[in-house]
Amino acid sequence: MKKVLKRAPLKAPKVNTKDNKVLLKSLLKQMDELLVTNRRQSHEVQMLKEEVEGLRRDLSITMESLAELPYVSGMLH
Repeated sequence: MKKVLKRAPLKAPKVNTKDNKVLLKSLLKQMDELLVTNRRQSHEVQMLKEEVEGLRRDLSITMESLAELPYVSGMLH
């Protein structure tokens, strides 16, 4: 006959739910603030990318225009 070992009952750790709720609310608020900041910065980055692309186009057009001038054309070749 097998001996059945009795296991000690598991004890749940004491949890202070009030502190956990306060911590959770604080973490959720921080997460929301970070999401807003992230969205704003993503928008700013997109605007800067578009501005840089516009400046590149302007520079390219300027360089093409300069290359057409006889004096500058001679310097480039």
